[in-house]
Amino acid sequence: MKRLNSISVIFLLIILVLSALLPYFSSLIPKKAPTSGVQRVILISIDSCNPEYISPTYMPNLYSRILRDGVKFKFANSILPAETQSGHTTLLTGAYPSHNGIVGNGMYFPEDWKDPITNATVYPEGTQIATFIDPRLRTAKTIFEQFQSNISIETAFISGKWRLLPLLSPGANLIFGNARNGTMMVPPDYYMKVGAPFTYAEGDCLDIWSMNCLIEVVKNDPDIDFIFLNLAFLDDVQHNYATYNEMVLHQTRELDNLFLRLFNELEAIGEYDSTLFIVTADHGADRSDYVLNLYETFEASSSPHIEAHIFAEGQTAYIFLDNNSQLNDAVNFLENQEGIAFIVPRDNSTLPGYSNYTAYNLYPYENRSGDIFVGTYENGATIITPDIPFMLFGIHGGISTMDVPLAFFGKNLNFKLELKGHEIQTQIPNTVDIYPTIAQIMHWDLNLMTLDGEALYLTD
Repeated sequence: MKRLNSISVIFLLIILVLSALLPYFSSLIPKKAPTSGVQRVILISIDSCNPEYISPTYMPNLYSRILRDGVKFKFANSILPAETQSGHTTLLTGAYPSHNGIVGNGMYFPEDWKDPITNATVYPEGTQIATFIDPRLRTAKTIFEQFQSNISIETAFISGKWRLLPLLSPGANLIFGNARNGTMMVPPDYYMKVGAPFTYAEGDCLDIWSMNCLIEVVKNDPDIDFIFLNLAFLDDVQHNYATYNEMVLHQTRELDNLFLRLFNELEAIGEYDSTLFIVTADHGADRSDYVLNLYETFEASSSPHIEAHIFAEGQTAYIFLDNNSQLNDAVNFLENQEGIAFIVPRDNSTLPGYSNYTAYNLYPYENRSGDIFVGTYENGATIITPDIPFMLFGIHGGISTMDVPLAFFGKNLNFKLELKGHEIQTQIPNTVDIYPTIAQIMHWDLNLMTLDGEALYLTD
């Protein structure tokens, strides 16, 4: 009995010593700066979402939750061309295409084009068109890559779009999606929870699967600090059925129900109040009323005949002239074509009155963005070439699809009193501003000097 008492006393002393040393050991663990009760950021991009869709008509649950717990802008500006790859790269790097190198969904490869990392000539056999999926083509770090050097911040990347995974997910701790070539990107610990991706079209994932992944991450990894979620299916609906119709209403209501489920699930496990939600989009959508075949247009040119390669991005296109001395002739020829809304020559030194590429934050090198950038009118033409087929009814890429939604909301976020619960009409931020705004709100030490955006300062 005495021996038992002695052992009990020893255990008690050990517990007391460990309790006394606990504050010391705790001080050695890296900590994030205090954030007024907000411990997690969830950035959600609804692919191809117009600002008007976050409204009582289309998404009443999401709309009411935003105005209850945060602030909504009437709209924000994405970038040109307003495409999935360039829009999301700008969103996740905080840098315009002029700095991040991703100038659309893909690019045309001149025969002498060299890879910027390996300096090897890149000329895919049988084609000179490639989708931007190689992360080496990016010239700016993503928020995930910035976090790699900070051991106290963990991240997750969830994408419905297969093309985003290889380009933008490197550096994330957890990655979910489908790589299109049959490779499923699901962390081993999560496979039994979410299963294989539910896919459609080229291999994109259904929104319900993507949202399931987000909910499971919060449930099972509450220490994940930053989560990016891409919801992809609205883009497919609008390409096939255009905008502001019954099919779009149906899909946005489905999205609204998914958001309601997300909020309910997080509230049930006590994680809602500690989360900052941001909802935005890579680009909006417009309807296409007719087709503009620029190849046929240039084939019809004469006096002099203009030879060019054209890489189309929906409502916009890059024109690569075979003979650079024909720049003035090409611009004059395009001025007389019906449906062309703007013409942006690379070199405007001899063309006074024209905007140049710098004004559009486009990549400054000829081997990515050509000699002339053109775009069509709102509700106008889809530019097609032999490389880019007609995208049915809905289209994006132009000025009319730069407008996207933007909202910040969270139960424990100290929004400025004049902002909370309001829809801001007078300020038009850019999606490039989201990255630095997250860093400012969360007090995360990121290299903001490399960013083009500015913090919006929504909190007190």
